[in-house]
Amino acid sequence: MLRRFFLLIALFGMLLVSANAFEVLVVRSDRNPAYAEASDLLVEELLRRGVSRSDIGLQTVTEWQQNRSVSMGAKVWLAVGSDALSTLLAVPNRPPVVASMLPKLAYDRTLREWGGRSAGVTAVYFDQPLPRVLAAARAAYPESKRVGVLWGNESVLVSNAFQTAAHEQGFAVRSAQVFASTQIFAALQSVLDDTQLLIALADPLVYNASSVSNILLTSYRVGVPVLAFSPAYVRAGALLALYTTPKQLAPQIVAQVMGVLSSNSVPAAQFPQDFTIDVNDYVAKSLGFATSAAVLTERVKRMEAIKP
Repeated sequence: MLRRFFLLIALFGMLLVSANAFEVLVVRSDRNPAYAEASDLLVEELLRRGVSRSDIGLQTVTEWQQNRSVSMGAKVWLAVGSDALSTLLAVPNRPPVVASMLPKLAYDRTLREWGGRSAGVTAVYFDQPLPRVLAAARAAYPESKRVGVLWGNESVLVSNAFQTAAHEQGFAVRSAQVFASTQIFAALQSVLDDTQLLIALADPLVYNASSVSNILLTSYRVGVPVLAFSPAYVRAGALLALYTTPKQLAPQIVAQVMGVLSSNSVPAAQFPQDFTIDVNDYVAKSLGFATSAAVLTERVKRMEAIKP
C-alpha cells in the first residue's frame, strides 16, 4: 500500500507538470518597467501569431528559479534582458533560448561566459547595426568629414567594424579610449576638438547615469551634435537618437520563436529590421539643424535599400 501511495504521488506530480507545461516560456530579468512592457508586447504578439494563452508562461527570473520543474517542459525559452539570458544558459539540457532586449555586445559577452552551453541560442539585438548608425550620421550631415567616438571596455571590440562602416560613408574617425570613469572628460575633449559629430555607442563605462549629462552638455557647448542610441538621450540634450522600440522589435522576436517551434532549428541572431529616429527640436534650432526625423528616416531606409 505504501508503494502504491508513493506511485500515485509521483504520477500526480507528472500530471501537474504536464498540465502546466508551456510552448513558450517568457522569462524577464526583473520587474523593471521596460522589461515588463517588452514582455507584455511579446505575449500579445505570440497570441496574435496563434499561440494559445495557456501555452505561454510569463515569469521573472526569481519566479522561474522557484518553479523550474514546470518551466523545463517548455519548448522555447524567451529571455528578456541580460540577467534572464545568463540565468537560463546556466541550465543543462535546456530547450532553445531566444534572447531579447539586450545589445549585441552584452549578448556576445554572455555567450562567452557560458561558452560550453551556447548552442541552441539566438537573439534579436536591441541595438542598431553599425552600418545603419553611420548611414544615419551621413543622412543627417551629408557634408561632414569626421565623426568622433569614445571607446569603452566593450565597445572597443567593434572598433574595426566601426572604422569600416565609417569609411564606407566617407567619414574619418576621431576616437579615444576610456579605461576608467575618471578619464571620460579628457577623452571627450580630445575627440571634440577635431570632430563634427559625436556618435554615442552603448558602452556602460562611457555612457551611464553619472556621465551622460556632462557628455551631452560639453558637446552642446562646443557645438558638436550627438547621435545617440536612446530616446532618453534626446530628451537629455542629444540632437539625434537612432533606436528600435520594443513594439517594433516584438514581431521580429516572435518570428524567431515561431521558427524554432515550427522547425526545431535555431535561426541566426539578427539586428532590428525596423527603427526610429528622434530629433531634439530645441537643440536642432540652436545648432541650425533643419532636417526632420521623418526625412532622416526615409534617407536611411533608402540608403539601406540600395546597399549591395
